[in-house]
Amino acid sequence: MQFPSWRAAAGFLIGFGAVALPMLAPAQTADDADPRLAFRRPLEIPVPSDNPYTPAKALLGERLFHDVRLSGNDSRSCATCHAPAKAWQDGLKTGLGIHGDPLPRRTPSLADTAFAKIQFWDGRAATLEAQAFGPIENPNEMNMPREGLIEKLRASRPLVAEFAKAFPERPAITAETVAAALATFERTLRSGESPFDRFVAGDDGALSPAARRGFDLFRGK
Repeated sequence: MQFPSWRAAAGFLIGFGAVALPMLAPAQTADDADPRLAFRRPLEIPVPSDNPYTPAKALLGERLFHDVRLSGNDSRSCATCHAPAKAWQDGLKTGLGIHGDPLPRRTPSLADTAFAKIQFWDGRAATLEAQAFGPIENPNEMNMPREGLIEKLRASRPLVAEFAKAFPERPAITAETVAAALATFERTLRSGESPFDRFVAGDDGALSPAARRGFDLFRGK
């Protein structure tokens, strides 16, 4: 498939890339011979059955993620606070609201959010689809009610065509298809491979002796 441009321009340069398709491989479990297996990077990206991955849906989600029309005054997008060049967050102590006021919590990174069991710091959303409109509708974050957003997006003929391509079975632009596209894109955001990842995959020289002692201490009593 065609990779979005940000992956080469920003994502890979800072050690964050994206996996476009779920990687099919047997599940791995730890055993007595090598307990490191329990810490290996997941080999599959979990995808819900009611929102399966398609390249068209992921590309649409990427476009929406960078679209300032998702904010009430067309001043910010999802990428404003979850910047690709800043590891999918903003680098600030706490986020800044749409009017420049500090928000009460730090902006979380979206890297590997596909594997999170809950969304938001307080866990109030169970899925990325359920999370999508939280920041969009929050009056302090993006301040865009969903009804107004859907009306705004439907006024764009190119977007109407993109939604029809991404959702051929339900081509209308709705809150559900907006959330599904954003969630599909966000599931592609993977963290880069670290020395620890290489170590638990079998590279004994990837960690320093001190780090290996720390790992043994972490696993022990």
